Amino acid sequence: LRAFYAKTSAGKGLFVDKSNARPRSRKAAVLETVFHHTGQRAYRSVVSLEIEREKPFDKLVVPGQRGPQRLWRHAGAVSGILLSQDGHILTSLYNLGNVALLVRPARGPVPPEMRLADALDSIKKITAHMPDGRAVEAELLGRHEGLGVALLQTKTPEGESRDYGASLLTPVGDAFYETGRFVLAVGNPFGARRLADPLLAFGVLSKQHLPDAGDRWAGQWQTDASVTDATCGGAAVDLEGRLIGMLHLWFPGHHGRNSGIGFVVPWSQIAPVLPELQRGRVFALPWIGVNWGPTDDGLAVNGIVDASPAEAAGLKKGDLILRMNGVAVTSLEEALSELHGKWSGDALTLTVRRGDERLEIVVTLGARK
Repeated sequence: LRAFYAKTSAGKGLFVDKSNARPRSRKAAVLETVFHHTGQRAYRSVVSLEIEREKPFDKLVVPGQRGPQRLWRHAGAVSGILLSQDGHILTSLYNLGNVALLVRPARGPVPPEMRLADALDSIKKITAHMPDGRAVEAELLGRHEGLGVALLQTKTPEGESRDYGASLLTPVGDAFYETGRFVLAVGNPFGARRLADPLLAFGVLSKQHLPDAGDRWAGQWQTDASVTDATCGGAAVDLEGRLIGMLHLWFPGHHGRNSGIGFVVPWSQIAPVLPELQRGRVFALPWIGVNWGPTDDGLAVNGIVDASPAEAAGLKKGDLILRMNGVAVTSLEEALSELHGKWSGDALTLTVRRGDERLEIVVTLGARK
């Protein structure tokens, strides 16, 4: 271009002679090289997932101040992390369905498109595009609604190798997690047309949200590394290519997509529940099925939902719940605090006063609808 336009009268003076320009910093060149090669290494374990559904999932419906908001969302391939040569793939629940109600339960009627369960039921097929170029069908194995993660299992045909050409990521140690650490966000939204390089962004661990905070992202790390619909579910790695955790989006209607607020679900949270996920467990948010109100002595049971765990356990309208698992409760906040960390299938012991009787009733928690 320089040579061509230099021959024209209009082109003279358009280009500045850079022969004496200051050379690029060697430190900057080294850092760029680290980003490039580390991103490529991590890319060998980041797969691309194509999800076929009975109905389109091209809008994200989230609670808003004036009712449900509808946001356009990416409808193409999404990212996941290959965790083992057995074909276990970790991805974000955000990629599979609407997670808004996991963050903030709706008050009033809920549109079907807001329900995670409806989105999961509509999935007809998941195709995982592996590092070696193979397209392998995968199925949902387990999920953890508290962390926002899902575990898939590949369905490799009998006799075919499960060596997918991946270089599995080594997790960082617990001592790694500090504010200011570099994060590389590695995504693979390319589907069958896998590119030579990943979708790569970088940033830092901005802050850790307090582990005892009431938000769903409690204990997770916020990052300014770009987490979008295309990188969500991909790998967050350090400059040595070690796995920090999974990239995740929680509440785009509140945080805003591409706002600089993305999340890293740290490996230190994923590792303890991984064996249960591999066995197919669903960590669903708990549901009792009782309408209650606070009193000075406990929680008054004002009504029981039909066919609910509360009804099955024998709770009755007019009961007064004094304790949950031995802890006194007189407010909804205290009750929710006792439910925090409990999942569907867990047992909850209620100390109940019914007239002049004092009863111990064990409720097996159901899954929140």
